[in-house]
Amino acid sequence: KDRARRYETANGLAEDIQRFLAFEPISARPPGAGYRFRKWVRRNKLLFTAGSAVAASLVLGLGLSTWLYFKESIARREADEAGRRLQYQLYAADMNLAKAAWDEAHADTVLQLLRRHLPRPGKPDLRGFEWYYLGRLCRSELLTLKSRSGALHNVVFSPDGSRLAAGGQNSTLLVWNAVTGAETFAQRGAGGSREFATFSPDGKLLASSSSGANQPGEVTIRESGTGAVMTSIKGLSEGIAALAISPDGTRLAIAGENGIEVRDIPSGSVIRRLTAHEGAVLWVTFSPNGERLATAGADKTVRVWDAANGNLLLTCRGHNHLVSAVAFSPDGTTLASASHDQTAKLWNAATGQEIRTLKGHTYHVLSVTFSPDGTRLATASDDRTVKVWDAATGEEIFTLKGHAGPVSSVAFSPDGTRLASAGHDGTVRVWKATGDQESLTMQGGAWRGYGVVFHPDGKRLASAHCDGTVNEWNAATGEVTHTFSQQPPGGTGDHGWVEAIAYNPDGTRLVSGCDDAPLKIRDAVSGQELLTLKGHTAKVRCAAWSPDGKVVASGGNDHTVRIWNASNGQEMLTMHGNSNNILAVAFRFDSKRLASSSTDGTVRVWDAATGGQLLVLRGHRLGIRGLAWSPDGAMLASGSGDETVRLWDAATGRELRALPGHSGAVMSLAFSPDGKRVASGGSSDRTIKLWDVSSGQETLTLKAHDDIVSNLAFSPDGRRLASVSWDKKVKVWEAHEPEAPAVSAAQFWREYDEANAVPAEK
Repeated sequence: KDRARRYETANGLAEDIQRFLAFEPISARPPGAGYRFRKWVRRNKLLFTAGSAVAASLVLGLGLSTWLYFKESIARREADEAGRRLQYQLYAADMNLAKAAWDEAHADTVLQLLRRHLPRPGKPDLRGFEWYYLGRLCRSELLTLKSRSGALHNVVFSPDGSRLAAGGQNSTLLVWNAVTGAETFAQRGAGGSREFATFSPDGKLLASSSSGANQPGEVTIRESGTGAVMTSIKGLSEGIAALAISPDGTRLAIAGENGIEVRDIPSGSVIRRLTAHEGAVLWVTFSPNGERLATAGADKTVRVWDAANGNLLLTCRGHNHLVSAVAFSPDGTTLASASHDQTAKLWNAATGQEIRTLKGHTYHVLSVTFSPDGTRLATASDDRTVKVWDAATGEEIFTLKGHAGPVSSVAFSPDGTRLASAGHDGTVRVWKATGDQESLTMQGGAWRGYGVVFHPDGKRLASAHCDGTVNEWNAATGEVTHTFSQQPPGGTGDHGWVEAIAYNPDGTRLVSGCDDAPLKIRDAVSGQELLTLKGHTAKVRCAAWSPDGKVVASGGNDHTVRIWNASNGQEMLTMHGNSNNILAVAFRFDSKRLASSSTDGTVRVWDAATGGQLLVLRGHRLGIRGLAWSPDGAMLASGSGDETVRLWDAATGRELRALPGHSGAVMSLAFSPDGKRVASGGSSDRTIKLWDVSSGQETLTLKAHDDIVSNLAFSPDGRRLASVSWDKKVKVWEAHEPEAPAVSAAQFWREYDEANAVPAEK
């Protein structure tokens, strides 16, 4: 019936029959599926049209829903990524705010910011070195003793150093074991009265005063072991500020609103009254031999009296605000005073002549004391800090922070190894008196420091200096364990500086390179020279030991990178390609790749087995001193004179991100062992910066040194970061719990939450 399927002529039909009889293909055939479909459509046009519409709608709907699904997935991924970036930005902002708060001695604010980033179930843990470092700073005291009844105004060690006594607000008098922190005596009252406490020289007696506005003062003398009252002296003037017991334990001096009273111990009878100052007397102390009394007053003066007859011997004038405290040096020749003019002063105790002024506090100085050997001074201030000074030079040695309010009193332990401070935050804190909170600082060579590297055990580190010395240090104590000289014969000063230094993987050998001498491999314990690696024709600038321990790589001013057999010292490969000095070399974790950087502004990646050049990384505008592989080998970091750190894909050489932030050349780089952070050291800005690798956020800046930070190294466990500088110092920055913390981290944060009414996490 379909005309298109009919023979057009009879001849066409005949030809088709002939082909059929000859078993050849014919034109006529049974109706195909297409023919039958078209025929069905012609007979069912309405049904076909409706079905087509439904099918088209289904296809269109499926396509639209698929498109919307993918669009939503992309939007979700973008939102997740934006959220992740925001989390990192907030974390980095909080860490930098925490460091700023620490610099201003607001340890309470630091803890608030750190607590926000304690890990929560199902959430990523963003914490890195910086979080643990700042947390350690806030927990760096040996003990924290709490009054639970308000501000504390003074603290004192017992003469044998075994106990601490503190007096404070609300009639508080407390005694603790100075080692364990156990409370052995407590008196807590109510109201506005304030206590002051002091031990007798033999430690058997504890004298305390109680006074307040519009109420007479009272002094109580107790048996210090039991707290039993031996004598009470009542009816004293208002506003008792301080007490002092004479070295022979027979006299008690009481400073108050109306002057000084000297009383007999134990009877309490009056020996002498002194109208000492034009206004209130704020402090009193006996000289070490008991022959003199020194007083501090609201009239801005320090006065010294004959303790036997009460005669005024001298007056020290120089402060421009009230003098809050005064102390004799252990030999009695020097007086130290603390004042609300934000200074402490040293005076000649015989003539009253001012020796020097100690400046550094930013608010009232409330307390001053000498160390038992007289070489140091400690001061406490309203600025929330304790400072320790060199008594001979007046130089500030270090600052202690941690109190959440003004620090009213400070005292050395009798052996000089500990400091105790009392504050308006209601705590007494006991500190090591031997070093800075922020870093362990070691004085290196007589000249600039250039190299630093941790021993594989993490307990030691070595530093290299341009006077030709290499020092090995105990990383925990800062003590020198070994020293040897790389200086060539006849070399002096900077003609023999050591820049290149590296341990082998087991820490038994050390390679070092000197300006005027070839690389040397030494026994890491004895310093004995084992091998000399000769080949460079100019100064050796850098060296690295392969992680498998088989080879050493070096780079120098002869524009070459060389690989040496670490067993026999034979040169194996020389790589040419850089057009200028080689400043850094670094092996990948598997020892198969070697990266080098140069003053020509490039990083080159080499096959460590063949010496073949694999990649050239270009992007920096100036020479590259800092170079490091990420622990997994996926990234390279480079630091340049163009003031940037750059991260690169180590497989393709593609730049991943640039990290600007330094205000001077980047001199050194180090990845943390977990690969989450990269540390960079600067030149003119003298800082160390920490960067989050995944986001590029700057998480911490340390004002590290007084000159160029020339090298950095993380310890194998990532808990310490070492730096060396042209200021000749080596510093170790610690980010871990104390070896034997008085309170565990979990308990610390639990107590913090309780004290600050922080609701429990759900």
